[in-house]
Amino acid sequence: MVGGGRAGGAHGRLVQRPAQHQRTGTPGKARLALERTRAFRRLRNWRVGIEARISHLKRCFGLRRTRLRRLGGARTWVGLGVFAYNLQRMTVVSS
Repeated sequence: MVGGGRAGGAHGRLVQRPAQHQRTGTPGKARLALERTRAFRRLRNWRVGIEARISHLKRCFGLRRTRLRRLGGARTWVGLGVFAYNLQRMTVVSS
């Protein structure tokens, strides 16, 4: 699988990255024991929450694509989207 991003310094060469395939079959006993720990479940649930929040920001606040140029513009665009999200959350909590 070829990586889609640019890397490799100033020349912008494309870098091949190895494909990571999803494992199939039944997990081993050690893996099952790890997945049953409280810490593993908390981290999994935290990540699920973050993914949902990012999806919400992309859908509702226009963060699929920045309309401003360069990195500074992207930071501004994301900052304004997060600010709008926080305002929305504050109105829900206060009412």
